[in-house]
Amino acid sequence: MATLKFSDQPSNFLTPCSTVFMVILALLFCAGKGQGQTVKGSAMQMHRISLKKKAAEDQREAGKHMVGFVSRLPLEQSDNETRKAYEWINQKREFPVEFITLKDILKRPGILAKYSVLWFHRPDTTALSGDEVNKRLLTDLKTYVENGGRLLLSLRYVHYLNDLGFEKQIIEDSTKKCIDEGYGRKLGFHAFREHPVFNGMNGGAYIYRPVTDITTRISGFFGDHVPQNGKVAGIDWDYIFLRESTKIILEYTPGKGKVLAVGGYINFSGENLNRAHLELFA
Repeated sequence: MATLKFSDQPSNFLTPCSTVFMVILALLFCAGKGQGQTVKGSAMQMHRISLKKKAAEDQREAGKHMVGFVSRLPLEQSDNETRKAYEWINQKREFPVEFITLKDILKRPGILAKYSVLWFHRPDTTALSGDEVNKRLLTDLKTYVENGGRLLLSLRYVHYLNDLGFEKQIIEDSTKKCIDEGYGRKLGFHAFREHPVFNGMNGGAYIYRPVTDITTRISGFFGDHVPQNGKVAGIDWDYIFLRESTKIILEYTPGKGKVLAVGGYINFSGENLNRAHLELFA
């Protein structure tokens, strides 16, 4: 059985800041240690998350980078969640964003070079289509990352870790019930050890508080299964419980690039009482 590798060092991802783009900035910038993370065996901290706007100097630095929001279909044909996610990131001004399709990548050789980060977000839980696992597309994406590009893979696109050859162990799917038993409904992530993705969040964040009981899909590694090539950046966290056997934020550093895969709870279209925390994390 492989040994579980946690990201106990900050991996030189991020400058210390509190921003609505924590994940994307974590893929862009290099920096020092994270803040106030909860370590296994320590008492659980109460979480007060600062929702301050990003400092002007960080905005100027981020503005030098272009983010590509990638979808299989054109925007007008995309599902509601994909449209809402793009609308949210596009209305921010910290850095420029472009909506591109898989066909754009295939038709325009070299287009990937203009983007510092590519965000692949797919709420549909069906298997990836032939277009999404096109051999030339995967080759171009792999080359992009190995040459220094950054990928953010969310929800179903976590499975790209296998298709791109970054992870040998098969990514698994499971379901998560969220039922109010008198304490509300809270779903999110927590760092096992400190990680820059959680800077300004005291080690974790409940990014999803649905208004009704739900069952949602999550992807990653479960039980004693662990990544063979990557590291665990975050585990499942609901109410006060750390689910260390549910590893749903994964980190990879192929070649000169970086990949962060988030296997659940990023929902821009559903009603969410913790929407501000989702935006801080995303």
